[in-house]
Amino acid sequence: MKEIEEGLTHFCNAYNYLWKVVANTQYYDYIKNKMFNLKIGDKKNYLLTVEPETARFEEGLSDWAAATIEMNEADWRSVFQGEANFASVAAADRLVVNKDAQNIALGLGMVMQLLSLLK
Repeated sequence: MKEIEEGLTHFCNAYNYLWKVVANTQYYDYIKNKMFNLKIGDKKNYLLTVEPETARFEEGLSDWAAATIEMNEADWRSVFQGEANFASVAAADRLVVNKDAQNIALGLGMVMQLLSLLK
C-alpha cells in the first residue's frame, strides 16, 4: 500500500501545482469539485477529493462520491507509474466503476496518467 499512497500523494501535489494546466484539458470539468472512492481490491479504500485548485486524499469511502473506482494493487501501481490509465485497465476487464460514472472515472484516469508522467 505504500506505493499507492505515494502515488496518490504525487498526484495531489502535482495537481495542486499544475491545476491550471489540467484546467485547459478536456478532462477538467469531469473531475473538478468531485470526490472519488478509490478501492484497492479488498485491501484498502481512499477518498480522493478534487477541487478546482487542490486535490487531497484520506482513508475511507463516502456515500457522496461521484464515482467508485476499483482496481487491483498492481493496476493502481501501473497507473501511478504512468504505464496505464483507467481505459487500458478497463479494456483488460480489470476495472470496476459504477456505470453512471464511467466518463468521470475515465477523465480522472487520464489526468492521473498525465500527472504521473511528470515525475
